[in-house]
Formats: sequence, structure tokens, C-alpha cells
Amino acid sequence: LESALALDPSFAEAYALLALIALAEGDDALARERGMRAIDLALDEAAGWLALSHAARARFDLRSALSSAELAVQAEPRHAVAWARLAEARLEARDYPGA
Repeated sequence: LESALALDPSFAEAYALLALIALAEGDDALARERGMRAIDLALDEAAGWLALSHAARARFDLRSALSSAELAVQAEPRHAVAWARLAEARLEARDYPGA
């Protein structure tokens, strides 16, 4: 991913994937920073919003996780993973009818 960014520093999905890697490594702050960078580069793509949703969930900020998942679906209404994350976030927020 670092090589991809060296070739194209505006590759938003690479930042979103790096955010998920940071999250897996336990670095919530870096995950949020990279997710925000992905959104800054591509506001209309779901990847950054999904990364932020996962980062918020890791901090137990279920409201922000849900909001980011909703924004992912708004950005790309045909993105199946965004819809799955939204349903998951609604379940976590105990919005059972909405899930």
C-alpha cells in the first residue's frame, strides 16, 4: 500500500486500507487519521467512511460508528459492504428494526 501511495498519493482506498491495518495493530488514533485522509481525498467513496466506522466501534463510540456507516451508504448506495456495516452498526446501537 505504501508503494501504491508513492505512485499515487491521492489513492484514497489505500489510506482506508491502511486505517484498517492500524486498527488491527491497535492504533486507533492512526486508524482515524488515515480514515479521515481517505475521506478528504474521496468524500464520495465508501471506503474512508467504512474505515472511520470501524475505528469508532473500536473506541466503543457506537453513535459515530453508525453515523459513519450511514455516510458510507450515502456515498455509494450500491456498495454491499457499506450496507452490511450499516446493519451491523444498527445492531450494535440496538436499533433492531433498522438493522
